[in-house]
Amino acid sequence: MDKRFTILQIDSSARMENSVSRKLTAQLTQQLASQHTYAIVKERILSDMIFLSEAMVEGMFTPIEKRTPEQIESLHFSDFLVEELKQADALVIGLPNYNFGIPASLKAYIDLITRSNVTFKHTAEGFFGLLPDKPVYIVITSGSTALYGPKDFISDYMKFILSFIGLNNVTFIDASKVHTDRDGIINNALQAIGQIELNMLAM
Repeated sequence: MDKRFTILQIDSSARMENSVSRKLTAQLTQQLASQHTYAIVKERILSDMIFLSEAMVEGMFTPIEKRTPEQIESLHFSDFLVEELKQADALVIGLPNYNFGIPASLKAYIDLITRSNVTFKHTAEGFFGLLPDKPVYIVITSGSTALYGPKDFISDYMKFILSFIGLNNVTFIDASKVHTDRDGIINNALQAIGQIELNMLAM
């Protein structure tokens, strides 16, 4: 029996250095990995994520057996990302708030993994997520926009879009408003991370 436990860390910050969200996702991933003997960490950096093309969109809505070679080729990376997501047992997402929304790189990633009859399907009752549920931990950072505040437009969106593909077990780590007290906010987030126990849903 395979006892491996794969943690997929997804970083969407445009910063490679001096990124608060990257610092916190690294700590969170380490915290989760320390709780599983056979933990494996995979990192997906979204800073150079590609965007949807016409060939991709057409290919996604064309039956596999009828896709053109161009459509098949265009979907290789999307197929890879979906498989990587399926194989993960837990997700750690670093999400800085950019201009009251999620980074374009994360939206591009979502567009590539949200696929009809692959990660969700239409039913008579509505949409149904096809991914097996797994714990998702999202580190939210911002300069001055409070998580859950009146100008927070990202937490509800992330909960909805993840549920849309079958991921309903979402935990947010609050590192918002770092411009108000950078050291204090980061330390509070690190303390919260230190208390997180790996959700048994994925064990």
